[in-house]
Amino acid sequence: MTKNLLKTLPQVEKALQWREIKDLAKRYSRSELTRVLRSTLEEIRAALLAESLDPARAERLASREGIVGRLRRLLASRLRSSYRKVINGTGVLLHTGLGRSVLPSAAVDAFRANHTGYSIVEVDGRSGERNQREGALREVLCELTGAESATVVNNNAAATLLILGTFARGKEVIVSRGQLVEIGGSFRVPDIMKESGARLVEVGTTNRTYAKDFEAAITPDTGMLLEVHTSNYAIRGFAHHTPLEDLVELGASKGLPVASDLGSGCFLDMMKFGFEHEPLVRDKVLAGPEVVCFSGDKLLGGPQAGIIVGKKTAVEKVRAHPLFRALRVDKVSLTLLEATLGLYRNPEKVQENIPILRMLSLPAQELKARADAFAAGLGNDTGRLAIEVVESSAQTGSGSLPDQAIPSWALALEHSELNPRKLSEALRSANPPVFTRVHGDRVLVDFRTLLDGDEENLARILKRLV
Repeated sequence: MTKNLLKTLPQVEKALQWREIKDLAKRYSRSELTRVLRSTLEEIRAALLAESLDPARAERLASREGIVGRLRRLLASRLRSSYRKVINGTGVLLHTGLGRSVLPSAAVDAFRANHTGYSIVEVDGRSGERNQREGALREVLCELTGAESATVVNNNAAATLLILGTFARGKEVIVSRGQLVEIGGSFRVPDIMKESGARLVEVGTTNRTYAKDFEAAITPDTGMLLEVHTSNYAIRGFAHHTPLEDLVELGASKGLPVASDLGSGCFLDMMKFGFEHEPLVRDKVLAGPEVVCFSGDKLLGGPQAGIIVGKKTAVEKVRAHPLFRALRVDKVSLTLLEATLGLYRNPEKVQENIPILRMLSLPAQELKARADAFAAGLGNDTGRLAIEVVESSAQTGSGSLPDQAIPSWALALEHSELNPRKLSEALRSANPPVFTRVHGDRVLVDFRTLLDGDEENLARILKRLV
């Protein structure tokens, strides 16, 4: 039967004459139609040869209707952005695979308002003279952090690379052994230090390092003392971390610059949301190091960026590094970051205006009420899909607030015909895609990471699965 069906598959030029495909030429070029039609026929041919299809399905696949239907789906998929909006039901708030922090609406509005045409990026609006593109951000960053100056690059890895290359190329950098972190994507502090041209000197032990350990390691080849915040793991129990103030005092006495790599930079006290203490950028700046660097798309809640704040002379040295131009940010990131930072100027409203802060602070009982109402709204006609509201545990993600579970509530889904893996695949194939997590024999959709409008789309998708 397969051989007979293979013989019925048309040649590309013949299929292009079908009325249904000619109608598609009103929307797509002939070259695109030809290319996608050829791929469609190749996919169908491969499916007929490789899959053990039941006769009825094989006939549908090889039929004229089946060919045109698959062609339309392939063409439609080419129009969809590969970076399209999704529903995050994983319970991971800063999900690296899903773009980390959700941008505030103010940032999206600022982009829409200012970038449908030309916009000011690297020129002074009054004098018409060229200026530093991140100059506008410098003012608000200094205001919020207490720093003398600031600059911005592509991400915090770039910021770390620039700082090391600026102050310690060809020299030694002393770091506590317990702070040699690795973050996502196999980014390791020792590796980035090597690429910068600096030489790593480890001091202390994994769990305890003192100022005297740093002092004992200083030699004429020492170029910098570095603190790295362990933002993606925690050492508990018999542990001691050398305070940044002690490093600054030691650096001043020895004539050495001090830098603090905060990783996930935080502007708001997380303890009021029930989390353990997370160092604030302002506190690090006030401790007096030459520079402090941190991410823009983590706890800050903005776009991807590496933000460097600190003493004016130190920041200017970083800007003068030959790699600075290669690592600088574009007009989109500048606009999004400026709008996000502007929200922190209103501390009474910032919690509700920045999505990551809003999600972190939502009471678990409020999530339960929403999940219960959602399940009730689906009614009893759930057919093959069993739904239960269950307690869950969310997490911040992306190396932020490590080892701190966030109480949450989720929908637990179980399909009578699809195992958890197949069910999660079906949800990811929906429009919009729904990302979930598998727990045991069920698929969980965590309500802590659902945004406005997600529940309506989710209800529609689940009803189709029924």
